[in-house]
Amino acid sequence: MTTATVENQITPATVENSVSPPPLPQPLLLSPKHTLLTPRLLLRPATYTWADIEAVHACLSDPECMTWWSTPPHESLQVTAKWLWGMVQAYGEAKEETDNGANGELLGELATPETSTSTSTSPTGRKTYLVYPQPVLDLLIVERSTGEVIGKAGAFRPPEIGYILRRSAWGKGYATEALRGLIDAMFSGAFGDIQCDHDDGLGVRPLSFVFADVDPRNTASLRVLGKLGFEEVGRRFATYVTHIGVSDSVDLRLYRPAEVRGEKGEQTGQEGS
Repeated sequence: MTTATVENQITPATVENSVSPPPLPQPLLLSPKHTLLTPRLLLRPATYTWADIEAVHACLSDPECMTWWSTPPHESLQVTAKWLWGMVQAYGEAKEETDNGANGELLGELATPETSTSTSTSPTGRKTYLVYPQPVLDLLIVERSTGEVIGKAGAFRPPEIGYILRRSAWGKGYATEALRGLIDAMFSGAFGDIQCDHDDGLGVRPLSFVFADVDPRNTASLRVLGKLGFEEVGRRFATYVTHIGVSDSVDLRLYRPAEVRGEKGEQTGQEGS
């Protein structure tokens, strides 16, 4: 393993001063530890590159996409770049790890289905992966058939989860597919040992449920979470003041299935695939 960080990533100052985008990182494989494949989607960590900034900006600058978001639509690439920088920084320092393990996904070369399944090897035949020091739970959603970033899904503050999709990806079942894959991976331990504060006074402990906070007027998201087995556990009023005014909250939970916890009994709160 080496400790070299990825080259050719941009910085906040670069966004302010650049006329044309800097080059993407050299092809490195995203480790299987941090990527998730579903039938139609790839969920992967964000990278602080022009490609991801522009793709994310297409979503976060759309007023209709941002109706139920806690912040207003992004007015410039600079706003999105600062937001994405915070997302990437939360992962921890990226490292390069070389081994002969399973194939990962190419970083910066997800333009076509062919490149999204190719591999990168050194002259010795050993694969070089991009890895992070902790579970990465806040991920970009890539449509595998096109290689396009169409949104994000994840747990920025576990156990709370959230998602957002570009309008062109609405109505295709992508939100349900992405969240089902993400939650299953979180509960099964595929992303590693997730320790978090469940905000119940019992302190930090292994993940036992996931939580979502939805505006009651956001009927589309309530339908998605209902399909996944989330159940309402309470309502709060005037919880947020956002760019659309005062918003209330519907609190929903999905508990970790009993068989995953190693207990006897039927699976609870989880709809079958």
